[in-house]
Amino acid sequence: DILPCPGRQRVKGGGRQVKHTDPDLNIVFNEAIEPYIAGDPINPDIKWTSLSRPEIKELLKSLGVTH
Repeated sequence: DILPCPGRQRVKGGGRQVKHTDPDLNIVFNEAIEPYIAGDPINPDIKWTSLSRPEIKELLKSLGVTH
């Protein structure tokens, strides 16, 4: 049996793995949400999208991206 680290509920490294470090996924994600991006005209580094997380999920799913 593998026991969790002290003070933790599950084994270190358990749970969902991050995908934000996948360069191919980042390219597809940014291209998919481009039409829905707005930003601050004074600070071009500040951007946001009008899509909700479920809407983004459905948009990526329609492009063949799976979790």
